[in-house]
Order: sequence, then C-alpha cells, then structure tokens
Amino acid sequence: MPLKILAVDNNPLMLKLLSHYLEERGHKVLTAEDGIRALDIVNTFTPDVMFIDFIMPGISGKNLCKIIRCNSKFTKTYIAILSATAVEGNHDVGEWGADTCIAKGPFTMVARHIQTILDMVERDEIKDFSGQILGKDEIHHRQITKELLSNLTHMDVIFNNLAEGVLEFNRRLRIVYANSSALRLCGIAEEKLLGRNVLDLFDQPSRPLMAKLTEDVFSSRRHTDSHDIRCLNKRQVTLDFLPLHTDGTESMILIIHDITAHKAAEEKLLQREAQYRTLVETVPHGIQENDTEGIITFSNAMHHRLLGYEPGELLGKPIWNMAASEKEREELQKYFAFLVREIPPPTPYMARNKTKDNRLIDVQVDWNYKRDDNGVVTGFTAIITDITERKKAEQALMESEERYRDLFENASDLIQIVKPDGGLQYVNRAWRQTFGYDDEEVARLTIFDLIDRDCRDHCLETFNRVLVEGNVPSIHSTFVAKNGDKIILEGSANCRKSPEGAPLFTRCIFRNVTKQKELEKQLRQSQKMQAIGTLAAGIAHDFNNLLSAVMGYTQLTMLQLPPDSDSHQNLKKVMQSSKRAAELVKQILTFSRPSSERQICILIPPLVKEAIKLISHSLPATIKIEHDIAPDCPPILADPTQLQQVIMNLCTNAYHAMRAGGGTLTVRVDTVEVDDRFLLLNPSLAAKKCVRLRVSDTGHGIDARIIDRIFEPYFTTKNQGDGTGLGLAVVHGIVTNHHGAITVDSEVGTGTTFAAYFPIHFAKNAGVADEQDDAFPRLTANVLFVDDQQDLAELGKMGLESIGCRVSTFSSSSEALAAFQADPAAFDVVITDQTMPEMTGAALAARLLALKPDLPIILCTGHSDIIDETTARGLGIRAFLMKPLQLNKLAEIIQAVLKS
Repeated sequence: MPLKILAVDNNPLMLKLLSHYLEERGHKVLTAEDGIRALDIVNTFTPDVMFIDFIMPGISGKNLCKIIRCNSKFTKTYIAILSATAVEGNHDVGEWGADTCIAKGPFTMVARHIQTILDMVERDEIKDFSGQILGKDEIHHRQITKELLSNLTHMDVIFNNLAEGVLEFNRRLRIVYANSSALRLCGIAEEKLLGRNVLDLFDQPSRPLMAKLTEDVFSSRRHTDSHDIRCLNKRQVTLDFLPLHTDGTESMILIIHDITAHKAAEEKLLQREAQYRTLVETVPHGIQENDTEGIITFSNAMHHRLLGYEPGELLGKPIWNMAASEKEREELQKYFAFLVREIPPPTPYMARNKTKDNRLIDVQVDWNYKRDDNGVVTGFTAIITDITERKKAEQALMESEERYRDLFENASDLIQIVKPDGGLQYVNRAWRQTFGYDDEEVARLTIFDLIDRDCRDHCLETFNRVLVEGNVPSIHSTFVAKNGDKIILEGSANCRKSPEGAPLFTRCIFRNVTKQKELEKQLRQSQKMQAIGTLAAGIAHDFNNLLSAVMGYTQLTMLQLPPDSDSHQNLKKVMQSSKRAAELVKQILTFSRPSSERQICILIPPLVKEAIKLISHSLPATIKIEHDIAPDCPPILADPTQLQQVIMNLCTNAYHAMRAGGGTLTVRVDTVEVDDRFLLLNPSLAAKKCVRLRVSDTGHGIDARIIDRIFEPYFTTKNQGDGTGLGLAVVHGIVTNHHGAITVDSEVGTGTTFAAYFPIHFAKNAGVADEQDDAFPRLTANVLFVDDQQDLAELGKMGLESIGCRVSTFSSSSEALAAFQADPAAFDVVITDQTMPEMTGAALAARLLALKPDLPIILCTGHSDIIDETTARGLGIRAFLMKPLQLNKLAEIIQAVLKS
C-alpha cells in the first residue's frame, strides 16, 4: 500500500536519495529543505510518515517535531528523526514528539532502517521504538560533533537566560527561533510561535512600520535599532534588528527589550509630579521661588491671587517690587542681602505688600534655602501667608503633613514628632538648624532635655494635655538650644492615636518667635516712654505758664527794690529757684519731644575731656577716673549743652553706684559700625557708622528684674533725696532725639556699662557754639501783647512798660486782630502766645502779616508739637521764644527784631 511521506532535510543529496528510494517503492513523496517549507507543505498535505533531519537552519528538527505533534491533525503521523548528531548527543527524541530516531550513516544502512519502519506502518503493526536509536551501533562517534553539541548547549543556556527576548525570522518574516524571554514576552508556546509571521505579534497600527523596518534592514544589511515604543502582547518594548547572512541564507535577529516596568515607573513618576504640582497650585498659601538676585522664578496660583496678578505676571520681577513703601523696599533689600551673605537659619519675615490694584496687605514670609548637590545656596523657597488666615494655614499644614513630606522637611517652621515617652522620633531641617543638634544627637534626646528650667512644669502639663485631649492649638514656651541660647517658640500640637485610643506619637509645629518677642519688648518700652513723654509735655506747657507769672512778677518787684535790700536778695533766691524749675521743665521736655535746636556739627572728644575735668573735682579719692578717647573720632550733629548733660548724667550715675565702696569710672570714646540686628533692635538709630560713648563703673550693678525700667522718668533705686529719677530718662531722651541709641550692660556685683551711639555727621568745620551774654536794654516801642491768660497779659504789660515800652494787651486773639486792623501803624512789634482758643498765635501772625508784611512778630509758647523755630520763621515770624519768659531776654529779642 503506497504511503504519503514528507522528507525534511537541508542536504539536497540526502533529499534526492530519500525521494528516489521511496518513489521506486510506489510511495508518494514530498520534500522540504527546511522547517518553514515543511510547515507550508503540511498545511495541505497530511503525511503518514515524516523523516526529519535534526540539524537544520531556521527551525530545528527538534522544534519541527514539537510543532507537528501539537496539531491534532498529525496524531497518526509517524515521525522519525534522521541524525547521527542526535545519537552522539544522547538526545531522547521521544521528548520532542518523535517516534524513533535513525542514525545517519551510509545510505544503504539508513535505507534498511527506513524500510523497516515503512513495512511496519503498511502492516499497521507499530512497534514501540521510543528511546531506541536505529543504527546506533553502526556509526562512528566523532569528537568534533561532541564539542559542537556542547557549544550548542552552552549557547542555548546563555540565550535562554537573557533578560532580552531574541527572535530569529527568515526573509519571508517567518519565525524560526525564540529564546525563553521571547516566548514569555509573546505569551505563546514555542510550538505555536515558530513558523508564524513576525508581524502578527504586534498590534495592527505597528505592523506597517515593522514591515518597512525589516525590509530596510534586509536591504541595507546593516544593524539598526528602533527607539519607538511598540506594543507586544500588551507590553511596551523597544527593538534592535540584526541581519544575518550565512551560506547565502538571509535571516534577521530581533532583540526585544521589555520596558513595560520602566514605562510604568516613569508614568507613576509623572503622575506623582502632576499630583505634587496640583498640591502646590491648590494649597492655601502663596508659594514662590527666587534666585539669589531676588528675581522670582516660580509663583503658584495662590500667590498671584493674593497679590491680584494674572498667572505668570510675577515671574521675572524682584521680590521687593511688592513692598508697600520705598522704606520697606529698602529694608527688604537689606534683609535679603543679609540672608545671601550670612546664610542664617531662616526665620519668619513680617512685611506689608502692595497688590496690583494698590491695596496693602500684611503678610508673613517664611523663607527656606534651595541648595544644589554640593550644598551651595542657589535661591530661596518662600511661603507667603496672609496673617489673618494664619490659624487656618497652620491647621491645613498639619492635616497635609503626611502628603507633603518634601515640603514638610523644607518648611521654615520647626516640626518635631515625639514618642509617647517624650523621645524625639523625627525633627525637620529647620528644627536641627535652630537647636544645633545633628541626627545622631537627636536620636538620644527627649523633649524634656530641651525645656528651659523655668518652663519645665508648664511644658510637662502641656505635653500630658496633648496625650489626653489629642490637640492643644496654642503653645507658648521657652526651650534651650545646644549652645545654651534660649529659644521662644509658639505653635500647636496634636496626638495621633490608635483605634483603641492609645497615643502613637505627637506632632508639634513651632515657630521661632525669639526675635519677635525681643522686638515686642522694645516696642512696649518705646510706647511707654512715648506715653510718659506726651503726659510730660502737657504738664510742661501749663507749668511754663505758671513759671512765667512767678518769674515775671519777681523781676518786676526786684526792679522796684534797692539791690542791697533784704527783700531784693530774697526775691533773687526766688528767681534762682524759678530758673532751676524752668531747667527741670526743659529736662522733662528733653525726653518728651524731638528737637533739633542748636544742633551743630561738633567733635565729642573735647566735650568729654571738659566734662571729666568738671566731675573729677567732685569725686572722692576712693573713685579712680580712667579714660580712653580716640583722637580721630569724626564729628556728629548735636546740641553741645545737651551732649554735655548726657556725659555728666552718666558719670554722676556711675559715681552713685560706687559711692559706698569706691571703684573705677572709665570713659571711652571710639568709632564703631553696628550690624543689621543692632539696627533692628534699636530703631531710633539712623546710621550704622557711629561715634560710641561708653561710661563704665565697677559698682554694685543693676538687678535684671528692674533693668528694663531704668530709663523711665522718676524711677530710681537711690535713697530719698539722692536723686530726682530724671537723669537716665533725660539721657535716653537726648540720645534718641539725636537719632542715636543707648544700651546698658550690667552684672550684679561687677558693674555697669552704658553705651550711647551717635550717627557720624561730616561738615567742613566742627566745634562748639558760643554762649550769648545776657542784656537788659531800655526800649520805647509800641507793643501789641496777646495771651489768652489774663494774668500773663497784664504781667507782660507791666514788665515792658517798666523798661520804657507802650503796651496794649489782649487776652483774645480776635480782639487783638480787630485792634490792629483799626490802626496797623499804631504798633511797632507784636508778642503773641501760640496756644489760644479762638485763633492760634501762628494763625494770628499770618493775618497780621497780610496787613503789614514787615511787622516784627515774636511767637511764645510753653510747649508745642505743632510749631518750632524753623516753622515759625518759615511763616515770616521774626523770633520764637519758649516760656517761661524773662523780662531781660524778652527785651533783648524786641530790640533785635526792631533793628532787623
């Protein structure tokens, strides 16, 4: 019975011998030179017997067997492997799906075993030859074959353990080889994959480009790679194409790189970046980044909305463009330059910003540094918070703590996570910078190690409240840094608990307000001094009016008495006491109002030396005076009399501190340049470069509990009768009015040093103003005298008439104006009080000058914040006189204005 037979061998001679032998015996024979051709044939031809060579290019005999056997169509097909190599390699062909193996040798021997198989198939008497190799004993084992098989096995292990998939396909794009990774990536069994068109593995949109790429590589015979991402079995891959040309046969190696995981990670990273950008754009804070020049490089939507700008309008602008005023702009520029230069730990910056529509808003700016990989500062990240929404912002920050881990670490606030036993579990960068501990030291610390001794009980109570109540929204306490500095913190704390209610950890967010508290303390002291000064100014005005009457009537009476009479001498003592009272009022006014009267460009050293000479005569032998006065100190702008009063008051104060036990009084004068922090704490100081006057003693020192009160008027620690309590208050007022600053450094039992700072002032000549001599001339002028207090008006009339003047007095400015309007030529000079109910002296002067422009007018006042000598002269007033009035001084001024 003729059989249908398919012979597969890449050796043409072997195929010819097989075909001739089988056809002579009446069998129908088809031949194939490789596995691909064999698979094409079996699509339309179902052989009864297949003879398959083991070693073939493309699909090997082993793989061809597997492919045939997985098709139910070929269940009854008898498969025999023809190969001496399979014999020498001790392969079990039954594992491949073959029924037997015939060892290749002389064709006569092979033909004999072929005939045995054909006879058996024709009789349908199939014997089990599995595990047997027909003709095994008739071949000669070759060493080279053994080595070749070993190399093939070695290469097979390598290829099957590659992470990349490796496919080989022929010129017709049919797959002839796939390693383990390729099978895994394709998701197809080897027997199903081999022989398929390689384009079928890819999604439909990729196939045209894949076909072009393969054709280009086959045509150019050059290796190429495709960075384009392709979809293979729902996985993302990139491909490398490697053409092969052996013995005239063309094929292609396709190396498949699976980038699915990489792309998934990349996509996850992009999603996370988008999430963080969304978070940054939606947080209820303005967030900006700027470089070290202050130029804004990033600004989120909230920052733009806060300042009323459209998105993107702030980019490229300097941060100080938003300052509310020119002064605040300059302060921010100085502060920013300080940050860039000194790189201190970031602290909150309070400011006023001007919006695009010129509204002013108060903001708090929390700075932090941006650094490169080397730790070099490249710019700043700033969180801008509207202060009115501070509590809401802090709450939002706490709620988003876990989601904003990066922002959490870079926040300028101090953040700590505390274990239930008080141990520190985590602190952020700002915390470490503020307290000065590194990570290793933090791991050994508890919060109880950081609490200031004076606050320990309060802090322990607060910590226990957090553990019990879960939340304490407002905490104020003092801590101690590694270097011993005390740090004042404000903030809040909340406790995370387990479902059972047990404390897990406590989160604390603090803001360092140490500097803020110092500024508040300074502000309170300044406001107190201002309030006392305002009160003193009002008292001084009324007291000067009273003194005017006392001194005026005293002088009038003295003129009527013989100079050598007892009454004249008694009144002279009254006059001396009145002058001392007037000087006391001037001292009160010194710290109650700023004044530039008689301020000239002078040198401090001569005044200091003169003061030392004066005071040295009054000191006991137990007190030694030392001085260190720099000869090259530049000049300052000051009132010489007031400056000498500062020196004398400080030296007198030092004497009182050492009066009981003696000691050393040291006076030093030098030039110094203060820093930004000093200017911040002493806002009255107008410049960095100053002349510094220091007066030190080795006395009993000042108790820290009262040191904040020593500049208050009438505050004194001396015994009753030893002082007025005005000395240091006057010093403070004079120094402040000279745009300077005064500080005190004292230690109980060691001594005290006062330091006064005066801004340097340069001018061509510097010296001390000359004193003017008193005079008491006789006059014949017609005087219009105006004062709302009738007794002072009458006193003025009596006094001036006693020296020859004709005087018309009025206690109403309106009546005085009417009298002048009636006859302007009747008056040579006008003397008027400033503070009057119907019309002020300045207003009256303006009305009078409108009628008679060359009229000499003298303006008098007990005290006024509205007008001074400069302002008065600007109104056309010839002279400005402070009460109490003295008849001789008033006569001199009348004489002077009439001459001018």
